[in-house]
Amino acid sequence: MAQLTALPVLDISRFRTPDTDRAAFLAELRSAHEVGFFYVTGHGVPAALRDEALTAARAFFALPEKRRLEIENLNSPQFRGYTRTGTEYTAGSADWREQTDIGPEPAALGTGPDDPDYLRLIGPNQWPSGARSATR
Repeated sequence: MAQLTALPVLDISRFRTPDTDRAAFLAELRSAHEVGFFYVTGHGVPAALRDEALTAARAFFALPEKRRLEIENLNSPQFRGYTRTGTEYTAGSADWREQTDIGPEPAALGTGPDDPDYLRLIGPNQWPSGARSATR
């Protein structure tokens, strides 16, 4: 792989037109995946909302670890919440990152033994004490 001088930029607005070259976009996505990070443009999310999300993320990760662990993803059947550095593994090695997984706020599905496993990932987020969710 050539030396990286900038993070890849993927413009997803291309999928709003019928003449999108899906194969070319997927090739770019695979290439960006090799880098590990990329920017997404053309998503239509307003700048004010992006700024609010970044502010909330910075505030969350500035909390003491005890507060972040209130919403550790191990407490959620949907694996929503906080993951500490070194507790997720990729290719047998601990990842050097911490993260918070969130998503839409539907009620958890009542799944049965014959349902696909991914359905149990649908459900509510966890929020730290004193925080407000998008649905509150």
